Amino acid sequence: MQRDERTPDTSGLTDLQYREIVNQIRLQPAWRAESDRACSFYDGNQLGADEVAELEARGMAPIIINQIKPLVNSVLGLEAKTRSDWRVVADRDEQQEMAEALSAKLMEAERETLADQACSEAFAGQIKAGLGWVHVTRNADPFGYDYRVEAVDRSEIWWDWQARKPDLADARYLVRERWYPTESLVAYFPGEADMIRAVGSGWAPEWMDLAKTDERMMRAYDSEHRSGWLEQEWRNTDSGLVCLREIWYRVPVRAKVIKLPDGRVAEFDKKNPLHALAAAEGLATVREAVFTKLRVSLWVGPHKLQDEDYGSNHLPYVPFWGYREDRSRVPYGVVRDLIPLQKEINARRQKLQWLLASKRVMVDSDALDRNYNDFTDLADEIARPDAVVVLDPGRRNANGINVETDLNLTAQQFQVMTEAGEAMQKVAGIYNAMLGATDGAKSGTAIQGLVEQGNTMQAEITDNYRFARRLVGQRLLELVTQDLAGVEVTIDAGEEGKPRPVTLNRPMVDALTGLEYRENDVSKALVKVALNDVPSTPAYRAQAMTMVAEVIKGLPPQLQAPLVPYFLESTELPKRREMADLVRKVLGLGEDGQQPDPEKVQMAQMLEQLQAALADARAKLQSKDAELQIKAGELAVKEQAQQVAAEKAAAEVAKLRADTLQTRAATAGQAMAITQHP
Repeated sequence: MQRDERTPDTSGLTDLQYREIVNQIRLQPAWRAESDRACSFYDGNQLGADEVAELEARGMAPIIINQIKPLVNSVLGLEAKTRSDWRVVADRDEQQEMAEALSAKLMEAERETLADQACSEAFAGQIKAGLGWVHVTRNADPFGYDYRVEAVDRSEIWWDWQARKPDLADARYLVRERWYPTESLVAYFPGEADMIRAVGSGWAPEWMDLAKTDERMMRAYDSEHRSGWLEQEWRNTDSGLVCLREIWYRVPVRAKVIKLPDGRVAEFDKKNPLHALAAAEGLATVREAVFTKLRVSLWVGPHKLQDEDYGSNHLPYVPFWGYREDRSRVPYGVVRDLIPLQKEINARRQKLQWLLASKRVMVDSDALDRNYNDFTDLADEIARPDAVVVLDPGRRNANGINVETDLNLTAQQFQVMTEAGEAMQKVAGIYNAMLGATDGAKSGTAIQGLVEQGNTMQAEITDNYRFARRLVGQRLLELVTQDLAGVEVTIDAGEEGKPRPVTLNRPMVDALTGLEYRENDVSKALVKVALNDVPSTPAYRAQAMTMVAEVIKGLPPQLQAPLVPYFLESTELPKRREMADLVRKVLGLGEDGQQPDPEKVQMAQMLEQLQAALADARAKLQSKDAELQIKAGELAVKEQAQQVAAEKAAAEVAKLRADTLQTRAATAGQAMAITQHP
């Protein structure tokens, strides 16, 4: 369950439509008990209570030889061994760079959400029970990763039985039932806290008192009692749990759609200037069409908590189908066909055990001494290794008691049991080579042929798994692109060890029109998810490395050298890139692994020499410039010193002249005074 922050819609699914969906679910074929039985046989719970009681009455232990589990595990191991990573492919060449960036982001989401583990769990349900589910959604936990990919138990999900498409794109509804504590729902729906607590308690007296004064609570109480729902279907007052139903349903809509020039089709929005401009200029086609919108409605029993438009037309739940019956469309897995043979093996084993311990007794009526034992005591004692039987000494026939064991039948029982085990492998399409045996095959090619033959037998269920796994990646990519739309972000993309930054949604301005647009616009990406052709498991990589090493060893020496750097880069060594670059440098190889052209090398050397000479000339010129600058500085200093000395001399001369004039003036004054006063 995930609470969305969008404004709830009070319309949507009505009570009558809700009741109709639940009634349709009740009328569906009862296949879940058979699927549970198949999973029980895989777990080793293969005997019923009546069978165990019968064995105990015979004095026999309930022996089970579980041959289903190793056969199923071999198929599950095949999935783990051949698992492929997701990659994003673009429909247009100009979007390849954006597809690589989205691939890097999708790989990050795959690692952080543990999507591989979720798909493996769903594949296990696909093989055992015939159906598994994976849920792809945003993570409601603010402290966790942005997205969540988890396996869902098949008992929680119900779907439209009339749907025929494997991804349920034509299903009218899908329902998930899950039990929650009352207070957990209160935390997600605080506006409905009183109603949730009231229905969770079974309308305890204090809530009934509130309902008498609260009109909304009273309507909820009346609606619950008029609905006729069985309480045990959605409420457990002892544990305080209530069942929340997520109902995903499609609503048919008739509206206008627009096909944009880049090939995308969207609902026409006349308020969108791009839609209006494209339609006015004749760059896009607008037409009326009928399509469906996906909505989600949340219910607790007969009470609706929320109903809103999901915003996407793809279900967040991905089914992993096993096999399906032709007429009834009932899903089933590999185990269902193995159950009769497994029961035969168990029965033959029990019969074999019984034959080994059984005794056939032929006794005369007067053979036993009735004072010590009777025929009941004889039957109990005869199977014991320390049996004690007291005979009547006055019996008419000395050989009146005869004990026989028929061990001939044990060999026949053992043979039939062995044949049943071999038949199980044939029914499951699993050969001994897939289990580690060679079946007499001597060469590796013959053994590989047996393995491939077994894989061919599982072609249908394998194709279903690959289709479902790709859908999980597609759902996760949709969430990633929604969050990246309109946000400028740089992602390291490219091959491992050679990352290159790719910027998405970069704002740009068209030089011709002056209009703003976004380069590598994620919202306009025409991309889809595909599975890599090469499995990504460590075992497969090690096997591939061994094969490549053998191929390189068989090549001529002149071909081995260019391949060595690539071989090192494909390993998982810590410094593989540094080692590969060193090998290229020593061998004189370029990044593409080719020997350089002699003419290009000569031209490069000449260019290097010219560049070195130019650098030397620049250095010498810079040295001359430095000397001239130093000399110019010295001359400037000298000129400044001379100017200071000249200014100092002029000042001294001026001072001397002033002193002389002052002296003359003083002398003239004295002479005048003497003249006036002789």
